[in-house]
Amino acid sequence: DYGIEGELAVTMDPTRTVVETLELHGTGLSGATPAFPQFPQGKERVVLTSWDDGKPEDLRCAEILIKNGYKPTFMLNGNSPALKFMDKLEAMGAEIGSHGSSHIALNTMTPDGALENMRSMRLMLENKLGHPVIAFSYPSGYFPAQSEDGDYVLRAVREAGYWIGRSQLTRRQSIENIDEPLIMRSNGLWGSGNKALVADWPKFLETDGGVFYLKGHSWQIGKSEAGWQKFDDFVAQFAGEPSAWYPSNNEFALWLWAQDNINLSIESSTAHNT
Repeated sequence: DYGIEGELAVTMDPTRTVVETLELHGTGLSGATPAFPQFPQGKERVVLTSWDDGKPEDLRCAEILIKNGYKPTFMLNGNSPALKFMDKLEAMGAEIGSHGSSHIALNTMTPDGALENMRSMRLMLENKLGHPVIAFSYPSGYFPAQSEDGDYVLRAVREAGYWIGRSQLTRRQSIENIDEPLIMRSNGLWGSGNKALVADWPKFLETDGGVFYLKGHSWQIGKSEAGWQKFDDFVAQFAGEPSAWYPSNNEFALWLWAQDNINLSIESSTAHNT
């Protein structure tokens, strides 16, 4: 028991269905069903980034990333110093996510312990921030653990109400092969994965629906101005791509949900109206 009281924010009401009417007016309309876009505003691919542990260096990291057009997500645990200034991070344009109440791999806990770890951290953040927190990264990485009902690690994250979870696993990916948003892959870790990130970028730009995911720890960027400048120069090479959308992890998770749950159909059609 982590001693966090209250109720989790409701992020979805499965009993509520909304029906809206969209009318298209013009000439030579084909009557084809409108398609839900792959990404907003005609973008063709997406760039994501998240940063674990919630250290004091998060503020400098956020400043550089936001200046370059990213919307970073900072993943905090119950002992993170950033708990004291996460409102400032959000005011800058960053996003807060969960890294678990304790920085302990979930597969080393009991099923009930893993669920409570996930639930209590989300509840703590929501109590302090006043809004839902649905992004998560696995402390020490994602490693499945089995109970009689299957993988209780993934189940704990899902039952705690998270919509997107970033693992330690790496892979080039596209929106088409994200089969489980709660086990997102990244393209590499800032520092040790820099070469892989640079190598993956041109391939990402050639992939329709490509997903480029940069992860890291702000405390690894460096203690000197030269280190921070190196980081600034590094992330700048992936910034400002006209074909790419740069959302937060929450925003991307909501977009994936919308793609799966918004249905478009034609009720009536003429040559001039659909």
